[in-house]
Amino acid sequence: RDPRCHLVLPDWDVERMMRFLKVRSFTSFCYGRPGDGNLWNKLFEPPYGLPDELLEDEAFLWEGSRQPTAPFNEHREPTLTYVNAYQLYTSRDFAAIRAQYHRVYRDHFQVRPHIAARLSEATNSFDGRFMIGAHVRHPSHLVEQPGHAMPRVDMYLERIRSLLRHRHLPEESSEWGIFLATDQDRVLARFQDEFGDHLTAFRGFRRTKAEEDQRFDALPATEQAREGNQLQHLVAADSESWSTAMAEEVLLDALALSQCAAVLHVVSNVATAVAFMNPGVEMELLLPDARP
Repeated sequence: RDPRCHLVLPDWDVERMMRFLKVRSFTSFCYGRPGDGNLWNKLFEPPYGLPDELLEDEAFLWEGSRQPTAPFNEHREPTLTYVNAYQLYTSRDFAAIRAQYHRVYRDHFQVRPHIAARLSEATNSFDGRFMIGAHVRHPSHLVEQPGHAMPRVDMYLERIRSLLRHRHLPEESSEWGIFLATDQDRVLARFQDEFGDHLTAFRGFRRTKAEEDQRFDALPATEQAREGNQLQHLVAADSESWSTAMAEEVLLDALALSQCAAVLHVVSNVATAVAFMNPGVEMELLLPDARP
């Protein structure tokens, strides 16, 4: 609604990001590398019906534009991301904000066909079933949570079973399922043990491995509660590991979560995106002191 704007164009070129931020590397960005071009084109169709090549044209993207004054958008949307999202989720205006952002998402975001095909293959079993989405983040993400506390996996399991009881769905029924989005191999294994064939999750995604989690578990609490232990930091530390494949993985998890009836989550940019992708999803924020 800014009268000065007639187009909003995404410029996700890694080289230009580095130039703008005046850095030679990243500590937490690992979703593409210099030379990949505009990463938007790897994930989404160009907005406004533009041809792909115009989103690679720096002169076109920036003509008549100016650099943002706040790289992380904290001035115009202070509750949108990171630790501030807790205020967003608990705001009385959250439903209206979800509807507003969904209109933008609906009109301007269309995933590339290869991503749509992967999503369809993973979610074709959702139809007709009560699907519960669980976004279980690595415990290192406690730095973003209110009170620096994360719900344990057991809390997700208890809440899932509570939702089933509320809907009078026996665990052995085929009328329900779970989609799991997680950044830990051990959580995927735990959910598989608990729910078996009811579980859907993308296989082969980059998640923390057992040895990485063991190193994290051995850290003192003060070290666990700091930036740098999250998956994106681990991958970003080696620039050879930067890849648009990880961007696709995050996007696919969010898209699949948005097709569930209810999503259990913590403070997370992925959860925020899911809330905007589908304003009809029941979003349930799990807090360690909450009761199912």
